Amino acid sequence: MVIGTESGGVVTEQHTQVIARGSELTRQERRWVELACLAVTEDHDALDRTMRTILSDNEIDLARILEFSLQYAVYCGWAKGAEFELAIRTQWKAARADRDGGPWPLQPAETVADWDAWHAAAEAAYSEVNRKDIPRRDTPFVHVGVLGFVFGHVWQRPGLSMRERRVVALACCAAVGARRPLQVHLSSALTSGDLTRVELAQLLEAVSTHVDAQRAGMLQATWDTLDGPDIARQG
Repeated sequence: MVIGTESGGVVTEQHTQVIARGSELTRQERRWVELACLAVTEDHDALDRTMRTILSDNEIDLARILEFSLQYAVYCGWAKGAEFELAIRTQWKAARADRDGGPWPLQPAETVADWDAWHAAAEAAYSEVNRKDIPRRDTPFVHVGVLGFVFGHVWQRPGLSMRERRVVALACCAAVGARRPLQVHLSSALTSGDLTRVELAQLLEAVSTHVDAQRAGMLQATWDTLDGPDIARQG
């Protein structure tokens, strides 16, 4: 795989079409990648236009976009998530002005009746998603953040499939340049069978059109490690 762009990271009209030709990713999965990249790179005008189109055309249900927003915030940061949520609210109001849209979806109240079962489910989700040993609960980041929230809650929520959540996590890690998490998600997506090598290559190629040359080079280098003999044997 060779990824990169002559535009040096400047978004062009062709960027949303990069993986459309012969892609095995679905149209909505391509939208998830596009939204993540536009938000990470702070291309606010393009993000607003894209969000307005998606909501006005009812291309993706609002509830699913809101679920994407949570997954995006986990992998790109809460401050970025707050900006993305604002874009959703602003463009949803604009889209409703164009047509009679449905009501803003209410979120159900959630309680935990059995914390032991919660922790067990979190560890099972971590193992299924990452395909690696469960970390020790020896820091607040791991105990409360990773196992308590990310895998104890987010990855188990309805609204997005496991495959879709993998696509969002991969797009976010690639766009922000988080190389080690990206390596883990590439490997686990491949070994789980949720995504193929072709789909993973298409996803990274799409992200590379939105980032600068240095980050695109990092994506290429990370992909090269995936093509190494150890990962190849797992696939």
